[in-house]
Amino acid sequence: MSRDSESRRAWIKNVAIIFLVILLLLTFFSNTILNYTLPEVSAQYAQYGTIAASVKVTGTVKANESYNVMYEADQAEAENGTIQSRKVVSVYVKEGDTVAKDTPIIALQGGASTQLEAAQAEYDKLKREYDLALLQDVVDGLNSDNTIEEGEGDEMPIFNDTVLVNYRGRLIPTKSYDLGYIFDESFTGALDPETDVPTKLNLAGCVRGWTTAMTQMVKGDIWRVYIPSELGYGQSGQGAIPGYSTLVFDMNLIDFERIGKPIN
Repeated sequence: MSRDSESRRAWIKNVAIIFLVILLLLTFFSNTILNYTLPEVSAQYAQYGTIAASVKVTGTVKANESYNVMYEADQAEAENGTIQSRKVVSVYVKEGDTVAKDTPIIALQGGASTQLEAAQAEYDKLKREYDLALLQDVVDGLNSDNTIEEGEGDEMPIFNDTVLVNYRGRLIPTKSYDLGYIFDESFTGALDPETDVPTKLNLAGCVRGWTTAMTQMVKGDIWRVYIPSELGYGQSGQGAIPGYSTLVFDMNLIDFERIGKPIN
């Protein structure tokens, strides 16, 4: 009976040892077995957003909000009422990058934006209307006293054209000069378009009133134009022309040329 008990205890002991060894082996090789039996899978998480317009201090770029991008030139224009939109042409950083203060993170398209070009066009239009208003009915709605002779056609010069013209400039009449002091002229005596030799002038280099009037004339027109000082030489004057002087011009447009289209 004693031998049977000892034999049984030895058998149970051996079974327990074998069980523990098997358990240890399974624990040791469990990862390898699982990795071998399970299928391989991968996961990718997509994120999207807009890179911050600027980083004020050292930090990490994030992409969880949208910003309006504005740089110094745009800021100045915005204060004057013109806001420009700019196309982003390059991004120098990606989400998660560490960016130091004042480090560029994007590049914006240069040159004038469509908003700025439209604003410039509107300014030019208003400036032209203002100049015409200052000339009053000398240019807009000329009466017979100021239209000395009418030309033919309907094509007129533009601001950067070169004109072929006969002209005489003088100040308003005084006691010393019944017809006004002549300060410049391209002909002497009475005007004769058939014999007088015209002068070639670039309109962009003339006083505003002279240019404004000329861009309302057609070939053959002879006008007498009164130009206020605001559109002439202003408060400073020039040479023999005192400041605040009204200018009187007799102007005869012979021809004009545009870039790529010379005078015949």
